[in-house]
Amino acid sequence: MSGFSERTKTAIGDLAGVMALFDKARQHLKAPAVVLAGEDGELRLSLAGQGARVPDSINVTDNKGYDASTWFGRILQDGQFEASPRVETPPWLIDHLKRFAAEPAKVAAAHGSLTGRCAFCNRQLSDARSTAAGFGARCASNFGISYPKIGQMVKRKDDLFT
Repeated sequence: MSGFSERTKTAIGDLAGVMALFDKARQHLKAPAVVLAGEDGELRLSLAGQGARVPDSINVTDNKGYDASTWFGRILQDGQFEASPRVETPPWLIDHLKRFAAEPAKVAAAHGSLTGRCAFCNRQLSDARSTAAGFGARCASNFGISYPKIGQMVKRKDDLFT
């Protein structure tokens, strides 16, 4: 690839669980994404389409919207994070991606409990059950995650940065 500098790669871990979420969501959604709270902002993870330079990789950006977002890099199918050559990778980003790769549903749920917004659709969670779960029933179904039964309230805020 002439014209492109070698990009720094860092092992994130096994992506089987993350890809299972995205694969299930692609059956229901045109452009599935996951938003995760970080120590100094939010990350948005979305699948690169078939026309992208690296199809089916996971793009990692901040969550500032399409035209204003910063692209930090991509997670490759082999579990490597390939950093953008144009911006510095925030120091907390790699550890956060590793936690997400290890326990995607748990980290997504922690985001929702911490922020009050669903990690999948980014909408405000509207009831105690969804807030406790960290996501709504429809998103749980779309992404193939179990939604808690009434009375199964779980504390999740501490799961995010531990």
